[in-house]
Amino acid sequence: MISVVSLWPFSPGKPGSEVKVPAEYKVKLTGQSFGAYLLQEKIWQGATSTVYRAQGPQNHSRPKTVAVKVLHPYRSSREHRRQFLREFHLLKRLRHPNIILVYTAGQQDNFLFFSMEFVDGRSLRQYLMEREFSGPQCFYFLMEVGKALSYIHSCGIVHRDIKPENILVAGDLSQVKVIDFGYADYLNRHWWQGAPSLIGGTEPYLAPEVPRGEGSERSDIFSLGVMMGELLLPRIDRGQEVLKEIVQRATHPIPLRRFASVGQLMEACQAALPHLTAALS
Repeated sequence: MISVVSLWPFSPGKPGSEVKVPAEYKVKLTGQSFGAYLLQEKIWQGATSTVYRAQGPQNHSRPKTVAVKVLHPYRSSREHRRQFLREFHLLKRLRHPNIILVYTAGQQDNFLFFSMEFVDGRSLRQYLMEREFSGPQCFYFLMEVGKALSYIHSCGIVHRDIKPENILVAGDLSQVKVIDFGYADYLNRHWWQGAPSLIGGTEPYLAPEVPRGEGSERSDIFSLGVMMGELLLPRIDRGQEVLKEIVQRATHPIPLRRFASVGQLMEACQAALPHLTAALS
């Protein structure tokens, strides 16, 4: 029985309880129908969920080909299910060309899922392992991520897990999108926004204050600074010393000593590396 319903708030049972899932679902979901969507191909798998390319009915609000994110059956405790739905509702608030767009959420049997925009591409991490990129190309990726983060912060949200794995790049490099808001949270929480998000992230991109529950806009600046050093320093000849200073400030262990905003960080890069900026125009 398939149910596509309003899932907020969601009450999955006793805290800490695990949902029993048929063994075959743990292995393969391709070919299954989830709501109006037929799962066709697994395109990504993470620690908590799997993403499939799927086909569904086309209408004015979404295309026929979408991506469907399904929560892993072994991540079906009350906390993980609540976290999964938090991601969907946070993304529902966001509309930006550099952020993945979500459509609907649903439940089939014991599986939670939501549909989202399909981008024919790969993660930035995958591309970095497979292709050679120039300094200007990497600068372009970082600028696009910076635009997304500036918008996210203006909406009162912090991502907390910025890394190359969570940057989706189209095959023709025309689109760069921030994905995976599983650890995102509100900057100034209100009681009606629910419990705080679970704390997670990936070293070395994880700002030192995040595990202490003190994440802020400057935590995302730290992550972006680490990416900046990783992507740009090996690929540029001019401006290395000033770029090192920018990266050191962005990744300072004390948040107040970092850049005050993503915009300030990107402006510093543009001023220090005009040859990269010129290459993008």
